[in-house]
Amino acid sequence: MQSLHTEIRSAIAVNNLDRARDLLRQALQNNPNAETYYLASQVALSDEQKREFLRKALELDPFHKEANYAMERLKLLSRAPLEPISSFSEPVAPVYKAKPESGVVYAGFGIRFAAVLIDGIVLFIIGLIVGTLYAALTPLPRSMDEVQRQSLILNLIGLATSTLYYIYFLTNRDGQTPGKAAVGIRIVKLDGTRLTAWDAILRNVIGYTISSLIFFLGYLWILFDDRKQGWHDKLARTVVVRVR
Repeated sequence: MQSLHTEIRSAIAVNNLDRARDLLRQALQNNPNAETYYLASQVALSDEQKREFLRKALELDPFHKEANYAMERLKLLSRAPLEPISSFSEPVAPVYKAKPESGVVYAGFGIRFAAVLIDGIVLFIIGLIVGTLYAALTPLPRSMDEVQRQSLILNLIGLATSTLYYIYFLTNRDGQTPGKAAVGIRIVKLDGTRLTAWDAILRNVIGYTISSLIFFLGYLWILFDDRKQGWHDKLARTVVVRVR
């Protein structure tokens, strides 16, 4: 259920409400919990339906932080009494409608740069450990050819390490590397689907290389793009959003 909730959040974050609707129908038919009802409230048809979904969420978990916040916000906006609604899972007219504003906040250049610095420090430490182990297990080079060969091997090890780093965290940690988690942002796909290993390679290995060309113009593109996408984001069809 947790992975399904993650996909629903990703779909809502990029305003792909059709996919969110399909996933929520599955979730609400399979032992829904407080998180399920909270997510349903985020794309409800009306304020009355939103209140009802939030009420169900708080019945299951009175300490659900986001549901409590959303309910308090509704109370401030309107004092209308709660009204019962029909079951979400009934095969009737959709209870969702597309909203022009999903509340998504795209992460800007500054906060993303901070995340990259943190990841760079983590990767440097990992690389230092791996490089030290390699040096301890490898004889000292006796010729320039051996120096060049070992330098090439170390570069390949560094590339493999960073690639595995991005693949692991982006596919297993909801689009967040340690740096992105530290500053409260994450990567999501425009179609709302989960990031794959290929997405991580396409964006953070191939895409980073392309964005570094022409005086790092691909990174600076974030400053001017409506969705704050760099060239690597556009290549992988991703956006970086603030975690709500």
